Amino acid sequence: MIEFWNENLPKCFTADKTILNSLDEISKSRIKFVITNGITERQKMKIFKNDFTPYFESVLISEEIAISKYDRKIYEIAMEKLDLNAEEVPL
Repeated sequence: MIEFWNENLPKCFTADKTILNSLDEISKSRIKFVITNGITERQKMKIFKNDFTPYFESVLISEEIAISKYDRKIYEIAMEKLDLNAEEVPL
């Protein structure tokens, strides 16, 4: 059952035009970085199936690094990957 769920659920996720339009606008002026909890395979399927990759400079999936959102360390890793310090990140 879990295998079926992991394989098929992400295939059901589809971004609507509002999401894609928002991503277009955001991508014009901001660094885009996804931090997501969840199973790596499932999260990647959602991202790639919807062709979100052009919108994001990088993706950080909690399962891959064994640190979940809202642990401060996951945000520090994200900033490191983007070569940013905390003062450069807007709230």
